[in-house]
Amino acid sequence: MGSLFDISGKVAVIIGSSGGLGQVISRGLAAAQVKVVLASRNQSANEQLVNEIVEAGGEAFACQVDITELKELEALKDTVLDWYGDVDFLINCAGMTIKKPLIEVNTDEWEKVQLVNLQGVFLSCQVFSRVMIANKKGRIINFASLGSFVGIKTSAPYCAAKGGVLQLTKVLAMELAPYGINVNAVTPGVLDTPLASGIKGNQEAYQRLMNRLPLGRLGKAEEIIGPVLFLCSPAADYITGISLPVDGGFLASGI
Repeated sequence: MGSLFDISGKVAVIIGSSGGLGQVISRGLAAAQVKVVLASRNQSANEQLVNEIVEAGGEAFACQVDITELKELEALKDTVLDWYGDVDFLINCAGMTIKKPLIEVNTDEWEKVQLVNLQGVFLSCQVFSRVMIANKKGRIINFASLGSFVGIKTSAPYCAAKGGVLQLTKVLAMELAPYGINVNAVTPGVLDTPLASGIKGNQEAYQRLMNRLPLGRLGKAEEIIGPVLFLCSPAADYITGISLPVDGGFLASGI
């Protein structure tokens, strides 16, 4: 059974590696003996994480990249190919939001959220899928959101972008399947990270969330690692075009 989950020696590019989820995923893949490429705008955070991974016996290097710029993604691809000669996994977990009621959102704010959350995913998939098509293999994992499925107040740009990520994932799964490439999404629920401080500080909203969560608690960031490793592994060879909720049962609940 071990071979079903063995991804050691593979090469993964993690877009958004310096964010909270990106760091957790990078550590998890490195612990599985995957060679990880840490890609984000925060190079100092990337380099610090590289040092941590290497000290723990893993293999990693860092690249500074703005995922909204096609030229920078092309340069990242060339650097990865020069360094490792291959790309097996692309993990798109970069993201940001601006919390405002719809009528207060200006066009610059709308475009900024779309650029990072949707266009950046589109561009990175486009650039790295060309490598995977040539090699007739690969896995792409995009990070969707509960906002891909349900409306979240004061999050119109974010929900629109994340809904787009889900649809993009499905289309890519269809287009890339003939080349041996699986494309899936992971949908995290509300995780117990600093980003959840707002809802934890609002007793009414927090209780409403708890009432809808069958597991009755917030998720841990580390609980994202297993689903990502699974979707990268041979155990998921026959899975493509899906979104895997890691949400404590939130989407299953009709409350």
